[in-house]
Amino acid sequence: MTSTPDINGALVRCAGGPDRGPALPTLPRSPGGIRPGRDGPEPDWSRKSTFLNSTRSLMLSWRPDLPWAACRSNLGSMEGLCEFCHGPIVGRQAGARYCSQRCVRSAWRARNTEADAAGRRAANKKRSDERAAVRDAGRKCEGCGGSMAGRVATALFCSSSCRHKYRYRQRAEIAAKLQAERLCVYCLGPLPEHLNLSAIYCSDPCRRKKWEADNPEKVARSKANHEARLRERAAARRLDRPPCPVCGTQLPATRGPKAIYCSNSCNQKAHYLRHHAWHLLRMKKYREGREPYFARKARENTAKRHAADPGYVLVLRARARVDYSTHRERRLKVNRRYARAHVPLRNMHSGKRRALQKGAETFLFTLKDWERLKVRYRNCCSYCGKFSARLHKEHVIPLERGGRHSLGNILPACPTCNYSKQDSYVMEWRMRRIRIRRELELRAARKKKRLSAHAPGLVAAPK
Repeated sequence: MTSTPDINGALVRCAGGPDRGPALPTLPRSPGGIRPGRDGPEPDWSRKSTFLNSTRSLMLSWRPDLPWAACRSNLGSMEGLCEFCHGPIVGRQAGARYCSQRCVRSAWRARNTEADAAGRRAANKKRSDERAAVRDAGRKCEGCGGSMAGRVATALFCSSSCRHKYRYRQRAEIAAKLQAERLCVYCLGPLPEHLNLSAIYCSDPCRRKKWEADNPEKVARSKANHEARLRERAAARRLDRPPCPVCGTQLPATRGPKAIYCSNSCNQKAHYLRHHAWHLLRMKKYREGREPYFARKARENTAKRHAADPGYVLVLRARARVDYSTHRERRLKVNRRYARAHVPLRNMHSGKRRALQKGAETFLFTLKDWERLKVRYRNCCSYCGKFSARLHKEHVIPLERGGRHSLGNILPACPTCNYSKQDSYVMEWRMRRIRIRRELELRAARKKKRLSAHAPGLVAAPK
């Protein structure tokens, strides 16, 4: 049997055995509900707190490893009933009047009624107001000298803005005083105003001279190393060194012993010559990736310049005429050489120029877009499907009939289909081809019939 509290009788039972006593009875009470030796009403055992306080004390006082006599001796430490909740007082010192600290606080609140508490609060507030009036009577703000009414006893300023202004003014006075007294440590001259407050030298030469004066050994060692390097360079200059591989001139005496080129410009030229192909490829990729950006920026800059100066276009045209008339032969030669080297790009420019002459709307159509179109159609005509090494840019909607010079209106076509289509729509062109094919077939049949009528043996029988 284990020790469990009995809710109805508040019992604590001891484990059975030959040396154990019977079940522990409840606390003895008189017939009137008053415990002997202490007056008071019967405790409310239905309250959970009362029951838990009493049973917890009983359980803590009982030890199952001790005989019944020891249990009874532990129970003999109970002093009586609590004056507030009327529960048993167990485990507290002798003469205790309450069963727990909670009952002590509750009894104190019951004795001090609400009216008494309100009176004490009013008296405390009155005393604090009198002390604040006496304290604030002789106090003034350190910033503006105003009244300190309503501020705490440790406050020095009447408001936060007054405190900030006072501290800013104090810092400015300190900075001005330090600025007036600051002198250079080496030359004893005044420090410039742009230096911060931690600066102690007026310039770098003063700082360097001060360091040299404080470290003479390091200065002597540095001078010795410098003289040794100068001697090594002078000995290297006396040797027969090869000339500069770029310009072919002899290397000057100021160049070091490991120098190969006579100057930095020759070094840059040699680097460019070694990596010429790489530089060209890099620039080409950069321009191809940003071609739309460059075109857009050029249009924007031109529009801004024309808006700022309307006569700028006339000035440019006059300059171009003068330059072309002066260097006409050289310009033609350069243009012909460029056209032979860039045939696809020339065709792109000529197609756009024809579209502009016909008054068609033009959009950005690059050489890369044209190459992608040819790869998409496998270098075959988009109409007849035949392979052609010389594809034309064919406009689905002709330019003369409102078509655009753009990627969505251009298809690769063989010369035969492009020349036969001319300025017709696709359906008109196909119907015309069907009509022409029928006419050709009729002409061939009539010719064959005439030949068979005049010379039957000349016409071969159909297989």
